[in-house]
Order: sequence, then C-alpha cells, then structure tokens
Amino acid sequence: QLTATDGTPVGSPVTAIAVLPPGLGTVSYVALVTIPTPGWWHRAVSATPGSMTLSGIGDVAALDPGSSALLGSAAPTIHSPTLSDVGGDVTQVSTDPIPDLRLYAQSTSDVLAAHEAFVLVFDSAKFRVTSACGKALIMARYLEDRWPAVPFIHVEPFRYDVVTDTPVLEGSLGDPTMTDVADAWGIGGAPWGPTSMPWVFVVDGNGIVRAKYQGVMGSDDLDVIISLIERAG
Repeated sequence: QLTATDGTPVGSPVTAIAVLPPGLGTVSYVALVTIPTPGWWHRAVSATPGSMTLSGIGDVAALDPGSSALLGSAAPTIHSPTLSDVGGDVTQVSTDPIPDLRLYAQSTSDVLAAHEAFVLVFDSAKFRVTSACGKALIMARYLEDRWPAVPFIHVEPFRYDVVTDTPVLEGSLGDPTMTDVADAWGIGGAPWGPTSMPWVFVVDGNGIVRAKYQGVMGSDDLDVIISLIERAG
C-alpha cells in the first residue's frame, strides 16, 4: 500500500507478483503502484509466509521524470540507427572499441513494428560524462546472452564525427550535443540534462514503456522486469 508521509493511503493495496527469472535462484516480489507526484512517500508492506503476518514501512523518493519517456506511455517511434543504415561501418553508430554488433542489428522502429519487447540502452563507451558511463553497455552485452529472444539496442546519446577512426565529440563533455534519438526519448531535457547518462528503457510487446533506469543500475533489475513482461506475453 502506497501512503503519504503522514500515513494517509494513496490508491488501493496492490498484491505483489512473484517473479523468478530463468537461471536465478532468488524470487522477487513485484508490486506495481502509481506514485502521483515527485517527492517522498511510504510503502506499507505485509507478507504472510506461514501462519504469521509480517509488516513494515519503507521510504521511497519519487524523482521528477522530466521530459524522459513516461512509464505507461507509448514508446517514441523514431528510427534508431543500425549497421545497415551506415553501410556496416560500426564506428558511425558506436564509440565502443570492441562493439557487439548484435546491439546495432535492429532499430527501435523495427521492433516496435514487429510488436516485440526490447531493451534500449543509451550509453557511451568513449564520451563518459559520469562515472557510470560505459557500464550499462557492458551490462547489455551480458544480458543479451541471457535473453536471446529479447532485442537489445544500443544508441549513442551524443553526436560525434569520426576522424581517422577516432570519435570526436560535438560540443564538450560538460555540454554535449544530443542525438535525435536521445532527444526523442527526452533524456537530455530538464531536470536531468545531457550529462545524466546512462539511461535504459524496457518496452513491452505493445510498445509501452514499462521500466526505465538512470545512472547506476543492476542486472537483477532488468532480469526481473523482462521476466515480468515475458510472462505477460
């Protein structure tokens, strides 16, 4: 049950769903609640593992989503660049020195048209505006092996030119120029700004944004939400 900080209930109680991603040994319990505004909220949680009911309260800070693609909304339909768009020259779509070509095989517009769930990663291996940059890209390589039926798509968030095989940033690390795809997904807008990388979005087969993560994130988070989406069909 979501409550205000004074204990007033907000919305109705939600029953958590047990999720066990394949290959993992720990069950996660997922309760999807709607938090109406940014700020501090309480979550009152109860569980009955046997004859005894356990309960507790935890705090959660809801951050301003700003211009980023909203949870529960339709994903932007903009075409993300693929290898076929650039004649197979991976340096035009990735600053990763050892790129995984699977991440550039399909466009977001392709998988949306095919009604496939997918994971979209905005990150840069070369232009690191935060200490977390590059880590979401590494995580995507790991997870796409665990989820071979789910397309993982990487998009560079910043514009750059390639000069003798070297990516050269447009703008500066303090004020980089966003790509059209990054702009369409709203990740450079207020209050986050262009130096808030990385971002990861999970979209279901109906083209609805089901989860998004910014900055430091864990593979367990994505494992659970992908499992939830896959089970829902």
